[in-house]
Amino acid sequence: WAFHMNLYDMVYCMCTQEPDYSKELYERYQAVYYDYLKSKVLPAIQEKHDDDVSMLHEVVQRWENHKLMVKHLSRCFFYLDRFYIPGRKLPTLEGVGFNCFRKI
Repeated sequence: WAFHMNLYDMVYCMCTQEPDYSKELYERYQAVYYDYLKSKVLPAIQEKHDDDVSMLHEVVQRWENHKLMVKHLSRCFFYLDRFYIPGRKLPTLEGVGFNCFRKI
């Protein structure tokens, strides 16, 4: 819990100081998902290509894990969701996480 609060505080400070790093945080938030999904999740799913059932099971398991990761990370970066994203009409942090999974 303390780690999440420290991360939230850091994000808040980075978004409210000069220069404002909100744009960079948002872009890196998205990049982390792409990197993780391409380097870890996609290879794990592709390893199961011999058996459709085990491949489907891997996709389901990875999706469940991904939803948890999105839930926790979006809470840490909540300040972006609340103050940066609405004015720019960008996808929410949850939307970014889920869209990255779908694309990869």
